[in-house]
Amino acid sequence: MKRRTLDIAFVVGGLLIAALLLALGLVMKSNADFAKDYVHDQLSQQKITFTPADSLNDEEKAADCLVDNGGKA
Repeated sequence: MKRRTLDIAFVVGGLLIAALLLALGLVMKSNADFAKDYVHDQLSQQKITFTPADSLNDEEKAADCLVDNGGKA
């Protein structure tokens, strides 16, 4: 096999892999956006909120995120 033929094969293969990765990235980004929006919409429609910070038990108070977001939607 000539060097030129091998170079062309690698270039074409690389371009195909790049196109495949680009398409895969776009699909995954689209799915992530859909999931984020869907969860947000469902939680807001159901009016789900965090438990108020003063109603948390001792174990839950150890989690800073629960205390910080207590009572928020």
